[in-house]
Amino acid sequence: MENKFDCHTHQQQPINGIRNFHQQQKQAFDDYALPCSVGLHPWFVDAQNWQTDLHWLQQAAQQPKVVALGECGLDALRGADLATQQQAFIEQLQLAQQLRKPLIVHCVRRFNELIAIAKKHNTKQVTPIIVHGFNNKASVLHSLLNEGFYVSFGAALLQQNSAAAKALCLTPLNRVLLETDDSTASIEQIYQQAATLLQLNVADVVQQIQQNWEQLVDNS
Repeated sequence: MENKFDCHTHQQQPINGIRNFHQQQKQAFDDYALPCSVGLHPWFVDAQNWQTDLHWLQQAAQQPKVVALGECGLDALRGADLATQQQAFIEQLQLAQQLRKPLIVHCVRRFNELIAIAKKHNTKQVTPIIVHGFNNKASVLHSLLNEGFYVSFGAALLQQNSAAAKALCLTPLNRVLLETDDSTASIEQIYQQAATLLQLNVADVVQQIQQNWEQLVDNS
């Protein structure tokens, strides 16, 4: 059985994937030795002390085990005020640029602001940006694709007629990634559903996603 690449997961030890750590998981991050990502999650960005967390991140992100930054981003429903979230996100985007690592983004109802920041601070699409857990309408998808974003799909694909399922079929295959995030669904279930929706063999999806990740990392 092929090892199906999991772009973004909170599982303790994925077989073939990128485990995510945030600023409230410093000890767990220190104890982990496999490929991972690390970032300041917008839910836990505090207006008073986020710059202290940023200093920690600047050191942590330089470790070889860190293959991507994030998740980080913007959330209209939870976390600090928008201005603080934007400032923290821009700092992380610039750090990703300096370290030449891709950026994994969490975005809830702030896609206009996300795209505006990318246009201003990621000119010429220097740093690959992945929007994880995408489950939104086609107009948002097209806006992201036009700015060079990659799009990662997760357990929402398993929901009948979900926005994610429709969006997957509209996304160029070379921009697609798949993930489990914090879902109880397995990465095998998600790959099988993606293959069904795309009318492809699972093996072809596995190969394409692996190629996408490798090219994304090579180009960052």
